[in-house]
Amino acid sequence: MINKNFSKSTRIHIRNEKARIRRTVDDPKEQEKLINDLYLQSKMNSGNAI
Repeated sequence: MINKNFSKSTRIHIRNEKARIRRTVDDPKEQEKLINDLYLQSKMNSGNAI
């Protein structure tokens, strides 16, 4: 997903959470699902449209 519309602090948070997900989850499909959920959650919380 494009995260250009997120604030800098939100982008940093997303980057850190993606790294944590990739470290802890072995299944690539599960990783993709969790990362997509992270983007959707961030979108809803920030109020910015993608």
